Amino acid sequence: MQDRTSSQASVLTVSAKPSYNQTSPPPGRLLVEYIGDMGPVTRRVDMVPAETLVAVTGTVTALHLTGPDEEPRAVFTVTGSTSESARCVVSTERYLDLWSFLVEDARIRVSGRVRRPLANEPGYIDILTIGEAPVDVATQAVSA
Repeated sequence: MQDRTSSQASVLTVSAKPSYNQTSPPPGRLLVEYIGDMGPVTRRVDMVPAETLVAVTGTVTALHLTGPDEEPRAVFTVTGSTSESARCVVSTERYLDLWSFLVEDARIRVSGRVRRPLANEPGYIDILTIGEAPVDVATQAVSA
């Protein structure tokens, strides 16, 4: 039997900037659709003005449930058919209504507001609704 009391503790270092592998682009490049001044517009999340209501269909990837039981939240990535993605956040207020859609590899349709805490960051989608993806729609932007 090996003595485990003398082993050294390992330390995990987390970088302040997320790293991405070479095969997938960084989050924020997913095409979303929203209503602009001149009608429907399709644009990457990182180019959409903050507070704009957007909609998109994609696949749930990188799902993380956070917060205590009294204040559950979820952070996940919606990935399109061309590997572009966008980060999404489900607040405590909406979590209980939407948790059943939060399943890895599920195709969903989401709508929400673009939030950008830092001006030079791509931002994320603050989720308002989640639903099943329409069967006849490709995994990409859909009308709001």
